[in-house]
Amino acid sequence: MSNYPFLTLKERDNETGLDYSVNRYYSSTQGRFTSADPMMASAKLSNPQTMNRYVYVVNNPLRYIDPDGLDGEDPWSSLTRKEQLLLAPKLTTVQDGYVPNQKQLAAAGEAFNNKVTAHDKDSGAIDLKQTTTNVASMKAFVAELGSNKQAWAQVDQIGQVTAQGDGKVADVSFTVKNNDAFIGVLKDDARFRYRESDAGHADSFRLRTISADDPSFHVDRSGATFGAHWDPTSTFNLQSQERVMNGVLTGNPMGAIGGAAEMGSAGIQHYGGRATVEQVQKFLTPSKQ
Repeated sequence: MSNYPFLTLKERDNETGLDYSVNRYYSSTQGRFTSADPMMASAKLSNPQTMNRYVYVVNNPLRYIDPDGLDGEDPWSSLTRKEQLLLAPKLTTVQDGYVPNQKQLAAAGEAFNNKVTAHDKDSGAIDLKQTTTNVASMKAFVAELGSNKQAWAQVDQIGQVTAQGDGKVADVSFTVKNNDAFIGVLKDDARFRYRESDAGHADSFRLRTISADDPSFHVDRSGATFGAHWDPTSTFNLQSQERVMNGVLTGNPMGAIGGAAEMGSAGIQHYGGRATVEQVQKFLTPSKQ
C-alpha cells in the first residue's frame, strides 16, 4: 500500500493522510495500521511477523494483499479448495490421478501468484485492482472450461494471464496434452459452436448462450497454444437463432430479419473488447429467483 493508495483501491482522507481500509485505517507515512488487527486468529505461531497486530501484510506487500484491513492473503489462498485442486496439476507437476500433496500445492500456489499478481510499472507495488481482476479471470476460466471434465483433463499447463483493460476479464493461455483429443472433446460438447477457421481464429469454439447480451466464452488455437477469453456479447445465441428459424418456418421474414439483426449487432459489439468481470460473474452465477 505504502504511498500508492490507488493501487489497492483505498480512499485517502486528505485531512488526516490516512487510508480507509474498511475495518481500520492505514498510515502510509508510518507503514502501519493505526489500530490493532481485530482478527486475533490471523496471528500464527508459525509466522512471527503475524504477531505484530499493526503491520501491513506481514511486511511483504510484493506478495500479499489485504483488501479489508483484517488479514493479508495471497491470491492463491483466495481460491476455493476445489479450484486449487483443479489448478494444481496445471501449474506444477502432479502425477495423473493423484491428489496434490502440500508441497505440490505450495508450488502451485507460488506459480499461480506469479501469474496473476500485477504490479504498477512505475513503483513496482502491487496493483490490487488488476490482480483482483486476474484472479477473477482465472476463477471464471476454471468454472467454465473445468465444467467439462474431459476437456479439463486434456489441459496440460496454464500459461500467461494477459490483462485486457480496466475491469475486463483477462485472457488465459494454455497448452494441452493432445490437440486432437482436446478438440474432439469440445466438438462433442453441445454447448459450443465449432469452426476450423473463424474470423482469424483457428479451431475456434464459441459458447452458445441464451441471449445476445450474454458474455461468450471463446477458446481458440494459435500454433501449439490455446487461449481462452470472454467476449462481451454472443453472436451465436439460442434466442436469436430461434427467431431466425421460426421466421423461416412460419413465413415471417420480419421475424427472421429481427433475429439476424440481433446476431449482427452482437457481432459488432463483440469486437469492442472483452467482457467485464461483473458481467461474467453474473453470467456464471444466475439468479435463483
